[in-house]
Amino acid sequence: MSETQLHNQESATTLPGAILKRCREFHGISLSEAAETTKIGVNYLTALEEDKISEFASLAYLKGFLRIYAKHLGLNPEDMLRIYERLYDPPEQPSTPSSGTDAELLYNTGFRWYKLLLPAMLLLLMFIVATILNRRTHTELQPKVASTVPSTPNATLPQVPIQPAISSVQLQTSASPAKTESRPKIVKPPVEIAEPETPVRSSAPEAQKSFIAGMKVTRNGSLSVIIDGAAAQHYELDIGDTVEWKAEKNIALELSNGGGVEIEVNGKPLSPLISSGAPTYVVIDAEGIKK
Repeated sequence: MSETQLHNQESATTLPGAILKRCREFHGISLSEAAETTKIGVNYLTALEEDKISEFASLAYLKGFLRIYAKHLGLNPEDMLRIYERLYDPPEQPSTPSSGTDAELLYNTGFRWYKLLLPAMLLLLMFIVATILNRRTHTELQPKVASTVPSTPNATLPQVPIQPAISSVQLQTSASPAKTESRPKIVKPPVEIAEPETPVRSSAPEAQKSFIAGMKVTRNGSLSVIIDGAAAQHYELDIGDTVEWKAEKNIALELSNGGGVEIEVNGKPLSPLISSGAPTYVVIDAEGIKK
């Protein structure tokens, strides 16, 4: 009886929980301190030290906590996991090789590949159907385009009667000489070419109403501009600045330095305003400067 008791005591000391507890006590660490550093509950740490497997929801949680706790105590996590697997894992794996593991593995792998082949075949079928449908749509669109092409000459067919209309005018003009032979004095009225000249003359002054004035600054100064009687616009002029305005009637310029600018109207330069740097007031229209 004493030998069996000694054997039980020795086996108890080699359990994973006993090893963890002895290591923790050796380092002088309490369960609460270990729980704070490892972020594992005290109940789970006591379950690990007492080898209570039922306290854990799954083996994955147990192995994860065991790995963290063993690393914290300075133990090798892999060695502790091997001890645990040797003691607590059910011996189901060694029984499988006796029943022909090679055939079962081949069957399982074939079944998994079969599951993967099904969606692949479906994707291939969908791709083939899509290509067939695209070809049909292309073949249907081509005759439609061909049918629309002859529609354009049909649209131009109504323009054909325009030529006979022109020929009818020519017939009327050709018939007019017959009348002119009997009445030669009637030939003078058709000479009414002067009619289009009147709108051309009237349009010329209209085009001259609007003009563009440009100014280039040669000396620093200030400027106040009034375009067609609108509100005044103020500018600070620096050497090298260029300004353009478009007006319908006139542009009034009030310059602090009349001799520091060069003005042009519709691209034509105007004569200098004054030679000195005195202030100047000038009114410009399409014809030039109005002082």
